Parts: sequence; C-alpha cells; structure tokens
Amino acid sequence: MLHDNFIKTAKQESHEFKALLNILSSLNLHTKEGRKLLCVLNNIIDYYINREVEYSDDVKMPIVYFPLCEDWAQMLCEEFVALKMSLLWGKSTRTNILSSYKSKPFIYLPEKVNKKEREACSKHFRFKRDVAKYLTDDILDMPSNANEKCFFYSRTLSDEYNLSLKTKGHYHFIQDVVGDSFSTEKSLIILNGDEDEVYKKIGDLYT
Repeated sequence: MLHDNFIKTAKQESHEFKALLNILSSLNLHTKEGRKLLCVLNNIIDYYINREVEYSDDVKMPIVYFPLCEDWAQMLCEEFVALKMSLLWGKSTRTNILSSYKSKPFIYLPEKVNKKEREACSKHFRFKRDVAKYLTDDILDMPSNANEKCFFYSRTLSDEYNLSLKTKGHYHFIQDVVGDSFSTEKSLIILNGDEDEVYKKIGDLYT
C-alpha cells in the first residue's frame, strides 16, 4: 500500500508543476530525467505550505532535505525549489519579470559585446519569455502574505548568484528570483556562508 501511494504521488502533477517544468526544461537538461523526483518533491512542499498550523511566537520552519544523490539530481532539485518558491510563493518577483518582458519583448544587445555577453543576454531574455509564456493568469498563486519570506540555502546557486552579479557574460536565472537580505522585495532569500552562519542569520531575525 505504501509503495502504491508513493507511485501515485509521483504521478500527481498540478498545473503549476507542469508550468514550472516547462520553464525549467530550457534551463536544465536533466528535467525530463528527473520529472518524477521533482513531482514528489513538489507534493512534499505543497503539503507543508498548505497545512494549517496554530499561531505561536515560535519559528515555523519546515525543512526540505535532499538526500545524498548524484550531482545533477541535487542541482535539479535546488533549481526547481528556487523557481517554485520565487515565482509562486509571492507576486513581486513574477510581476517584475513579467513587467520587464512586456516592456522589452526583444533581446537588447549593447554595442561591442563579446560572444559570452551575447549568450548571457539571450539566456536572460529566454528566461523572461518563458515565465511570461507558461505562468499565465490561470496559474494560481500559492497562499502567502506580503511579508512572508522563504530562506534558501544552496552553495552552488549562491556561487551562481554572486558570479552572475559580478561577471559580464555569465547568466544564471537565480539572479532574477532571489534577494540576499531580509529587506528584499523578493519572497526568496538566498543565504550565503556555511551551515553555522546560516542558522545564526535566521536566529538573529527572531531575537
């Protein structure tokens, strides 16, 4: 029975899930290979987000832990969670991306850019285009309040975030969907540093 329930869960794909995978498929070549894994992960996150909890002053912090797996699977899961919690958890990130695309529905290339910079501009444009294409009005927002934030810890994506901000010719979508401080308008906050520093930063917010 438990095995059957697990298989059933791995096949329950919501409209939001399908939309996110359409976006992710152009960002990660392993999306098709890891579709069932992501579906299970998506249902686990939805369970914790949608469950009713009694109000208290304690920090409520469901943690999704990825077990030891191949590097490609780890990266795929982290990128999926980043997309889900940034584009569906709050409106501001998605709204800003959609507004940016609608104001310039074309690729703008500054003069005298090199090949890497052209490729980075193209990737940036395609990401915004896919968000506008797949996250249509019939995709419902996840339940959230304006002040709610989701903390995200990934060494790999943290490195990509910093590299994308500092290096011309390098683009990763993470730079468009996360902030690095609690004051950010984005719903997803990426945490830098090692594990001890991460827990200290979280603890400082509630002391």
